[in-house]
Amino acid sequence: MMSVKENKAIMRRFIEAYNDRNLDVFEELVAANFIDHTHQQHAREKFKKLFTMAFEGFPDWYKERARGSALSFLWLKIHV
Repeated sequence: MMSVKENKAIMRRFIEAYNDRNLDVFEELVAANFIDHTHQQHAREKFKKLFTMAFEGFPDWYKERARGSALSFLWLKIHV
């Protein structure tokens, strides 16, 4: 089991990759057989396509926090 510190470091990398539009990092952080139950997507490539579309509507992640072994993050949607 990973520590909270390790989980936070992974989420920071994920958020930075999203903000930098660096989908190559997703290759390291997202399993090839990833399942997104919310959007009914299966596989990392579909996940990457979903994030590519989200880049227009969600320009930045806003905040992450950890409590115990749980980690959550919030989105900030900016309209210009």
